[in-house]
Amino acid sequence: MKKLSTADLIKEIALKSFANVGYYGTSIGNIASEVGIKKASIYSHISSKEALFLSILEDVLEWDRNYFTELLKRNDQLDVKSKFELLIKEYCKIYTEESSRTKVMFLNRSMMFPPNILTEKQKNIFKEKEINFTPLIEKLILEGFESKEIKSGSMTDILSFFYCLVDGLFVESCYYSEEDFNQRTESIWQLFWQSIKA
Repeated sequence: MKKLSTADLIKEIALKSFANVGYYGTSIGNIASEVGIKKASIYSHISSKEALFLSILEDVLEWDRNYFTELLKRNDQLDVKSKFELLIKEYCKIYTEESSRTKVMFLNRSMMFPPNILTEKQKNIFKEKEINFTPLIEKLILEGFESKEIKSGSMTDILSFFYCLVDGLFVESCYYSEEDFNQRTESIWQLFWQSIKA
């Protein structure tokens, strides 16, 4: 495995800290200590804690968008029902795998408990993410309308339903065993499809 650069190691450690204890609970001194450098030295790699947080936020949002763009691209031959099932179950997979779960925890904490000093900047970054990610789901809904797999209705309503479903599944993943979580995911997926199918 390729050794991480100091800058990448700083980001990796900071990501875990921001995800677990939030912006205010994260100490630049602790990050430097874990990296194995002096606190003063860390500033040759980052300009500030704020800049580090926002840089990680942009990285994670880009990872999220690219992950699902590639997933849909690789599975373009599937019908609409199978694509939605794949998306929902893939979300559940990343909610339970350690490396990806840290990224999801970071995003969720950032959305629910944004640092006051970063609120406006964060809103702009999330708005940009929505502009880039939402068209993937809108395209899939439109494909369902055109193929008559999804009943006619409001794209906005289906989109909201989908986002509430996958966000809710993250909360479920925090409280249930893997077996129970998988069973609940299957039930929720079936209810979602029954609600939108033509």
